[in-house]
Amino acid sequence: MTRALFIDSETFSETPITHGTHRYAEAAEVMVVTYAWDDEPVQTLEFPARGDVQELLDEADVIVGHNIGNFDSVVFRHALNVETDLSKTFDTMACALSHSLPGSLGKLCEVMGVGADEAKTDGKALIQLFCKPRPKTSKLRRATKETHPDEWQQFLAYAGRDITSLRALYRKLPRWNYDIGKPEHRVWQLDQRINARGVRIDLALARAAIAACADAKDVLAARTQELTAGEVQAATQRDLMLRHLLEHYGVTLPDFQKGTIERRLEDPDLPDPVRELLAIRLSASSTSVSKYQRLVDATSSDGRLRGTLQYCGAMRTGRWAGRLFQPQNLPRTPDAYTPEVQEEEVALIKSGAADLLLPDVIESCSFALRGSMIAAEGKELVVADLSNIEGRVLAWLAGETWKIQAFKDYDNGEGPDLYKVTAGRILNKPPADVTKDERQTTGKVPELACGYQGAAGAFDAMAKIYNLQLSSEEVLKIVKQWRQANANIVQFWYDMEEAARSAVAAPGVVFPVGKVALRRDGAWLKMKLPSGRFLCYPSPRIEWVPSPCMKCKGDGKITREDETVEACDKCKGKGSIPRNQVTYAGINQYSRKWERLKTYGGKLVENCVQATARDVIVEGLLSADARGFEPLLSVHDEIVTEREPHEDNLEDLVGFMTGRGNAAVAWFDGLPLSADGFTSRRYRK
Repeated sequence: MTRALFIDSETFSETPITHGTHRYAEAAEVMVVTYAWDDEPVQTLEFPARGDVQELLDEADVIVGHNIGNFDSVVFRHALNVETDLSKTFDTMACALSHSLPGSLGKLCEVMGVGADEAKTDGKALIQLFCKPRPKTSKLRRATKETHPDEWQQFLAYAGRDITSLRALYRKLPRWNYDIGKPEHRVWQLDQRINARGVRIDLALARAAIAACADAKDVLAARTQELTAGEVQAATQRDLMLRHLLEHYGVTLPDFQKGTIERRLEDPDLPDPVRELLAIRLSASSTSVSKYQRLVDATSSDGRLRGTLQYCGAMRTGRWAGRLFQPQNLPRTPDAYTPEVQEEEVALIKSGAADLLLPDVIESCSFALRGSMIAAEGKELVVADLSNIEGRVLAWLAGETWKIQAFKDYDNGEGPDLYKVTAGRILNKPPADVTKDERQTTGKVPELACGYQGAAGAFDAMAKIYNLQLSSEEVLKIVKQWRQANANIVQFWYDMEEAARSAVAAPGVVFPVGKVALRRDGAWLKMKLPSGRFLCYPSPRIEWVPSPCMKCKGDGKITREDETVEACDKCKGKGSIPRNQVTYAGINQYSRKWERLKTYGGKLVENCVQATARDVIVEGLLSADARGFEPLLSVHDEIVTEREPHEDNLEDLVGFMTGRGNAAVAWFDGLPLSADGFTSRRYRK
């Protein structure tokens, strides 16, 4: 009979948890371990010894914890020298995220309907009291069971209730994706190994960049004071700066967003002092350089940064999200920033001479961020990136055969790139005759903007990124032509939405859409991907969702008057009236609240494409890991690994990522994949 151990810990450390679990754990003390076997009563170990905890973990057939991989097992290893067998560990947080449920224990209890007697209660005050150092103004440096005996008993009771919550969730959580023995559990174990391995950090660069940027910001602040006659002390003082620009130059800005400032700087009539102040603002407000301090704070004592990835951090698709240093959100470098330039500028920053020889110290430090990640002694970084993986997956799933062939021809060196092929189809001319501007306007931008049912608005947004100036008529024409050229993709949107509607209305019935299939099981709409993994949409419904009126172009809303007539509450006209929409319960990515979200064909296709691309990357990671590579990061469509230098390293990694190095991967047969990369001592783009 399988015996399950439910376990949780409460810890103390002088190091803030914001520095990351691995850094925190180096100075951590395990104060309390609460646990229960199956349905047995909750038990408590106060200040446990190593043997007490190791014995519990070894005896269990299944170890259950919430975020146990990213917290408890890490602290056990550092503080008690205890190892947790992840192959028999069930992490309820990982399970929740893999099924598009909240990761927070309290919110998860609420969503899953765990009763009040079982739910996690608010213990923030007790955590603040016992798990963190007391404020510097307090005479007492640390609260203990001796100094606060009554609160300690409340703390133990709080810890015990976490176990009852954990046990209830374990029994209620779905298991379609994540469970011991399933493929996703294997992926989670790989994630744990990657986070535990970490990546080597050039701390000398990080510390030098912090100093260089501080000096540069002092210089910018002094120049700001000079230009504003002391009215503004630093360009980061947003309101004072906006007021100064308005009162002295009549210049107004809706906000100080980077894009807004960059567009305003293109105005040839902008007064020179305003131009300089705005340029200073752009440089001084760069947030990327603050990542250097995070590197210094979060890097472990052995020089490696750990815990940078969150398994299924992108809940809807299962992609990884960045943590701590946020490797998924690093500034892009220009083409001119070659490996040689990177090494030169890194050397200047580390020497302390950046302010003398670099024209923009803050920008150079921002570009050098990627280079702060380096290979360990005697090893090299092996990095490979899948080429246009979303575009390829979309064409493959939708059966857009001309596009699949275009990818294959290009990969084999027998044809032009996709953007030229797309522009040629839209303009009805051979791809070889497509000009550089035409490739951008009618090839690249519509490919990036229109694939997920994007129309004029999406095209306009993408066009601004590439500095394209087009009229509304031109935009609408290109969008229409792109859709005509991609008839199977367009049909894929509509088929996907119709299948979702049908599945919600007919529980238990499978509705195939090409290589994917949808079915409603109870309170869940599930989309089965080619890999066998499911995308999950909790509590699906078909309901009327008011939307902006496209007739009056105002803020009026389309509302239903009766069963057949809908009208705008502002212009009273019908405007553009949507059909009833598929909605589901989920985390709003802007408000971070659990609420009802609406979806449609293009959005469902986007989910399925991005999730399938993620599964392709997973196969590459698993193959590389099994064959002696040491994965360090997954950054968007890129895999970063570490290995002893070998002439075949890059070729092998590319083979793993494209399936050529793993004959066992059959589910993406026919998907045209291509990857390229580099080997280096220092990470770059």
